[in-house]
Amino acid sequence: MLQTYEIGSLPKPWLVLPQDSKGLNYWAERIEFEEKEEFQALMEKGKLRNGEEQQRLRELGTIFNLRFLESTGLDFVFNGEALRIEMNEYPLRQVEGIRFFPEEVHSFGEAYYHRGDVVHQLRLKSLYHDRELPIIQPHARKPVKVPVTGPYTLAAWCSDSHYLPKRLETEPWDKALYHAREQLAWAFAEEVVRPNLEKLISQGAAWIQMDEPAATVVAGEMPIVVSAVNRAVEGLQDKAKFSIHICFGRDYNRLFPHLNGLLFRHICLELANREGYAILQRFQELNQESEQPWEVGIGVLRVHTNEVETAEQVKERILHAARFYDPGFLYACPDCGLRTRKDAEGLSIIHAKLSNMVEGARLAGATWKGRNI
Repeated sequence: MLQTYEIGSLPKPWLVLPQDSKGLNYWAERIEFEEKEEFQALMEKGKLRNGEEQQRLRELGTIFNLRFLESTGLDFVFNGEALRIEMNEYPLRQVEGIRFFPEEVHSFGEAYYHRGDVVHQLRLKSLYHDRELPIIQPHARKPVKVPVTGPYTLAAWCSDSHYLPKRLETEPWDKALYHAREQLAWAFAEEVVRPNLEKLISQGAAWIQMDEPAATVVAGEMPIVVSAVNRAVEGLQDKAKFSIHICFGRDYNRLFPHLNGLLFRHICLELANREGYAILQRFQELNQESEQPWEVGIGVLRVHTNEVETAEQVKERILHAARFYDPGFLYACPDCGLRTRKDAEGLSIIHAKLSNMVEGARLAGATWKGRNI
């Protein structure tokens, strides 16, 4: 059976559920959410919630999202990042050596964040994902996969007023830019990301997903991506499963041949939006150079549309992907996180998408069995 997982983010349930109890009652019954009364009471308080109540609301949102994802039939789940604010600015807020520009940068849809500027050597002030697993684990009924923003993306989405000016004193622009980006990514890997990984593993994290959406944006920088991720995970890859998620980049051909330098062998890619499953042939080529074959999570759901893919469509996408790669090493997943569906029908759309993905994976598996693949 082809296994399935989500990528990480969901809309915050207290922001998308209607303030009246009707919507919450519907979902509480559908996903077996037993904490609905306390959740409803905190939702109704709105801006009158104090700090402890706001934290409790996020904790209850964690349980809601776990039940929501589990009810779709997924094999691996998370809490929809209910305890997080944003994947880039929030980690940077926990780091010394960063100043923030006052203007917000547009991410997508209605999402904005403050861009950071590296002004001196980085130092982690406090861990930023250490409170999640103690809340998630007692409630999760499925195995948990924890997403973490990778060191290259943290570096690529920052301005650099520290390393780059020093490099420009002795190097031409192109070399200075590359070497400064490398230094910065390594600093994020060693000083910021790795301590968080170590803590997550000590808390029992069995699978950690490194999110690197910036990985293929700049041509020629995949060696930096690989070296930075390796510096973050070296010595830890035998203590937990690691994967890398790369979405919405420019050209996946830029991944090759550098990927085999990674210390682990699981990648998930945005493919439904591109209809780009033929890229999987390149992984067959990589496997010829490695004793350990690549596991590939293939994106089979588009996340920037309300269109709900049918189980049959998902099945056909999976079978199409299997034309290019050994199905024994494929997983099915959305292209990216589904927090993009924030309208009034967002939760229903997300649930239908994921449920159909699970059913489509089952249908694909049944087809393979029938063909004796």
